[in-house]
Amino acid sequence: MACSKYTLTNTGSTTVNFNYQRCDDTLWQYQIELLPGQTKNIWLVNGTYSSAQLFQQSIVLVDDGAFPPILITPTPSVTPTVTPSITPTTTVTPSITPTSTVTPSITPTTTVTPSITPTMTVTPTNSRVSFAVTSGTTAEIACQGINPTTIWGEEVAFDANTQFYNSESGPVSIDMTGYYSDGSDVVLVNSTGTTVGFFTICNTPTPTPTNTPTPTITSTVTPTASVTPTITPTSTITPTITPTSTITPTPSIAYYTYILGTGTTTNDACNNFNTTPQTLFGALAGGIGPNIGETLYLDNSLTVPATNAYYSNGTALYQITGGAGLITAVEPDGCVGIVTPTPTVTSSATPTVTPTPTITPTTTVTPTITPTTTVTPTPTNVVRTVLSSVCHSEFNGTTVCDCPQFATLYVNGTSLSDSTLAWSDQYGVNTGNPEGWYMDDDRNIYEVSTDCGPGCITGATITLVGPCPTVTPTPTTTVTPTTTETPTPTPTTTVTPSITPTITPTTTITPTQARFEFVTTYNLSSPIDACHEGSLVSIWGDVSNFDQNAQFYDSLTGPVTTDMSGYYSYGGVVTEVDSDGSQLGAFSLCASPTPTPTVTPTESVTPTVTPTITPTPTQTIGFYTYSLGYDVASSNTACSDFSSSPSDYYAPLIGGPGPNVGETLYTDSATTVTAPNGYYSNGTAWYQITGGAGLVTAVDPNGCI
Repeated sequence: MACSKYTLTNTGSTTVNFNYQRCDDTLWQYQIELLPGQTKNIWLVNGTYSSAQLFQQSIVLVDDGAFPPILITPTPSVTPTVTPSITPTTTVTPSITPTSTVTPSITPTTTVTPSITPTMTVTPTNSRVSFAVTSGTTAEIACQGINPTTIWGEEVAFDANTQFYNSESGPVSIDMTGYYSDGSDVVLVNSTGTTVGFFTICNTPTPTPTNTPTPTITSTVTPTASVTPTITPTSTITPTITPTSTITPTPSIAYYTYILGTGTTTNDACNNFNTTPQTLFGALAGGIGPNIGETLYLDNSLTVPATNAYYSNGTALYQITGGAGLITAVEPDGCVGIVTPTPTVTSSATPTVTPTPTITPTTTVTPTITPTTTVTPTPTNVVRTVLSSVCHSEFNGTTVCDCPQFATLYVNGTSLSDSTLAWSDQYGVNTGNPEGWYMDDDRNIYEVSTDCGPGCITGATITLVGPCPTVTPTPTTTVTPTTTETPTPTPTTTVTPSITPTITPTTTITPTQARFEFVTTYNLSSPIDACHEGSLVSIWGDVSNFDQNAQFYDSLTGPVTTDMSGYYSYGGVVTEVDSDGSQLGAFSLCASPTPTPTVTPTESVTPTVTPTITPTPTQTIGFYTYSLGYDVASSNTACSDFSSSPSDYYAPLIGGPGPNVGETLYTDSATTVTAPNGYYSNGTAWYQITGGAGLVTAVDPNGCI
């Protein structure tokens, strides 16, 4: 373990802070304050110094070279008179109770005296820390331990690194893109070795917590034989290195104390660390942290777990999920670059935890606190349940009722009905996009929002849309042939009956055509609110496709009896209706909260309704064919061009017979060249394509009338 001495001066006008690992006892010091104009000397393990990017321009750092100085030579003439000042009676065993067997290692021998030679351990070069990891294209594969490899970082703790390397020295020389796991935690790394997002806990397929200690972390402070010579230089610490543990939190007998900001967002947690920090507590078994897999508490008796939220020490971010205080994700530099309301860091906000607050030259006892107890149990309370072969539609809630395709989804409950969040992957961040519409076995429609796509770990919101519409078939008139038997006499005595079927059409009463129910969202004055925040209202139409109706009703039968004025949205399509149910203007796609429009064609449910086949598309093997008039700027011209110069356009079968709002039209039967922007017409209705991708964004069912 190589050490150096740094001289730090704050040349700015605000208080700054920094982190480092002390050379004398290898304990981490976090958020050490440096007041404006103040100078501090620190003795640190090489490569462990860091500060927020915001503070780096104010801190002037002078590297005073290796410590202890290389010029120090062994001197066997040291008298053992120093030993009385370092007696075994000053051991920290009362506060560090994990092992009492360490006391024999602190013998009043010359190994503790200032004459200890720093020769073989002083290496001025900064060495990286190696990690035996397993990699994979997904977090799940990396956690399975299939592909072992070695990477290097600059921090001793695996989840404290923001940059990894493929060699012990030099820059990254290969594409490091992928997920890496040390057997306990997993993180995504980009091509240059930089971590992307949070470190997360590896989930095991079984919910039973398997308490597997992570030996990779124990190498940081295990009391091996090499610890003695590396820590012995503490006796040579000059009087300037007084144990200035001014702002280090003092752990009591049974817990660590952390000062953290908290909030429902990462920004809030980072900012609240400076304004309204909160005191939390961790068990000694969790090691110096906070660490991923550690449980935080609101009380020092460790009985009330911290609530689900983001927490921060001003530099790193920690996420607690599952409702049991368990830290499930860590981002070491999550607050770097976030604009805080006040960059002033209060002196109380220091989550630096040291098990030896009274730093004496006999701090060689500290290696007895080995973090081997950092057992990371599987967080059973955040297990994602797999739902296989779920009916899925990428377009809208109507098409999903016909189950156009199947999908696999991971949810935080046991089914769609009792879940609130969904992911595309069982572990870690999404590698796919779970958004879309899903139908459960009870034919209820659920929408998975677009707020958690690839790279997201928080989960996409699940919303119940309503039941699938019931299709009422239209009764058809039946022609019943009646057979009358007329015997004709012949010369013989046999009577041969000849059956003359006189077809008498029975006067069966033709019932009125069944209406189709649409469970819509409604708002009186705003189409946007009708798309996203309206109230659920059932209305009925004469046509199974929502966007082909020119008249709506407030009941299954009979005339309109209420004022239906307002905007109605169904399957991502919205339109205005007047007081008597007449559709006004055009149907249009709901504006998405995100700039990326979600394609939402409505698939037609075709019962035995008498087909008004004025220009019905002819279905071929892999597409629908539509004969339409076209004009780039005028719907009227498109209507007239249908009679004079129609052209053929094509659409995939998945969109259903149409054209419909949300469907994409193409100019070739291979459905590769999208139709241009403009107006299209079948002689009765007109359709508008906008956006440059062939997407039908507006329809007026009787626009040509």
